[in-house]
Amino acid sequence: MKLSRFALFAALATAGCGTAAPPADAALDRTDATAPRDVIVLDASMGCSVLAACVGRCTDATCVQACRAVASPAAVAALQAQVDCVFGRASATPPVTGACPTAGGGVCDPARAGFSAARCEACIAAAQRVGGACDAAVTACQRTR
Repeated sequence: MKLSRFALFAALATAGCGTAAPPADAALDRTDATAPRDVIVLDASMGCSVLAACVGRCTDATCVQACRAVASPAAVAALQAQVDCVFGRASATPPVTGACPTAGGGVCDPARAGFSAARCEACIAAAQRVGGACDAAVTACQRTR
């Protein structure tokens, strides 16, 4: 995961979890002629993994919101849980620290003295691999439709 995607996942993590009616069936790679070029149209029944892929292809927060708008509430919640596990969320009750915190001097806190994007990316990869701190959240995302 590139650091730019980190910023998009952080935007997803801090956004409210809305709901949307499922759209008609659509393939992940099909773009909607009326949507901005970088918005990916997806079938909400595809679940969290497709939502994560959609968000991963985005280049801005508008695209992330478009992905979320057509995803099922369960998919959004599962991806939120995965993002929270990796990056943490101070606003959660109770607060979630995360494996690779983005604040308070954590490994992915860009304000931290000695911040290294490479170390942040390594932490993200380690947290999400099999047996990593967020393995259960990744598996739950993969199984959520």
